[in-house]
Amino acid sequence: TQGARVSLIARREGPLQAVAREIGAEHVAADVTDEEAISEAVRRLECLQGPCDILVTAAGIALPGRFTDTPLRDAETEWRVNVLGTMAAVRADVPGMSARNRGHIVTASSTAALIEDVPYPGAPRRSGRCAGSARRCDTRSSRMACA
Repeated sequence: TQGARVSLIARREGPLQAVAREIGAEHVAADVTDEEAISEAVRRLECLQGPCDILVTAAGIALPGRFTDTPLRDAETEWRVNVLGTMAAVRADVPGMSARNRGHIVTASSTAALIEDVPYPGAPRRSGRCAGSARRCDTRSSRMACA
């Protein structure tokens, strides 16, 4: 964290606190599936650390099993964490970045994107290259572009 003020948000307080202590970061526990909780966590951390210049989202889950065998309720949980959780964090940070006319957003896909030929609810069959990508947000135009 040399030269940077690092803030962490994660669901489980125990592991979050351990990592925050290890790297010298501020932290707030919040569930990414709760947009209000994420917005409040961002506000609290900005009060402690100042505005967010670089947002990295990495929350994600991958459910084992075949797409056709996965209960819709489980697939919905995966979607809420992986997609809507990322959106909640981005939505909480983009207004401030846009107002300051600066900021970067990196979204990291689930590690399931690195596994070849293993079916899971989000993608029935994949092969070949990694399906994951990192993205950068240009807050001046609110475009997302592959990086």
